[in-house]
Amino acid sequence: MKKKLLSLVMLAALQACGGGGSSPTPENGGVVDGGGTTQPTLTLAQKVAQMEESGELPKLERGDSLTGIDTNNNGIRDDIEAYLTKKYPQPEIQTAMLNSAAAYQKTLTADFTNKNLVRALAISSFRADSCIDEIVSNNNTDVDPIRLSKEIRAITTNTKKRMLASIDFGDSISGMIFSFDRDGNCN
Repeated sequence: MKKKLLSLVMLAALQACGGGGSSPTPENGGVVDGGGTTQPTLTLAQKVAQMEESGELPKLERGDSLTGIDTNNNGIRDDIEAYLTKKYPQPEIQTAMLNSAAAYQKTLTADFTNKNLVRALAISSFRADSCIDEIVSNNNTDVDPIRLSKEIRAITTNTKKRMLASIDFGDSISGMIFSFDRDGNCN
C-alpha cells in the first residue's frame, strides 16, 4: 500500500515538474489543428469563453442570484432578453419567447409551500410554452417549438443554484393535474 501511494505521489510530482514553459505537443496535451500546427488543449472554461465570443453560445450571467440582473424590471434577466431579442428577430416569435422566459423565471423564486401560487406559475409557464407552439404553427416555420421551450429553460437554469430551484419547482408540482386550452394562450 505504501509503495503504491509513494508511486502515485512521485508520478504526480514528475508530471507537475514537467512542461514548465515548453511548447504544446501531442505528448504534453497539445492538439494538432487542421493546418498541422499544435495548439494547447483548452480548459472547459476556456472552451466556453471561446464559444461565447464566437456567438456559438450565448453570453450568460452566472452570478449567485436566482433572478440575475434585470435592470428594466420586466421579469426577464438582461442577458436572456438580449440573447432572445438578437436570436429571434421575428416579432411574434420574439414576444412569445420573452413571455416564456418571464414565466419560467418566476418559477425559480416561487414559495414552493404555497400550492396555489405554484399551480398558477406552472399554468402560466405551460401557457407561455403553448403560445410558442401556437406562434410557430401559425407562421408555418420549420422551427421546433419544443426546442425553443427547452432553450429557454436551459439558458434560465445556467447555474447550479438556478437548476436546483428549477428541480424544486418541478418537485412542487409533481402529482398536480393541469388543464388549459391548447389554443388562445398568447393573450
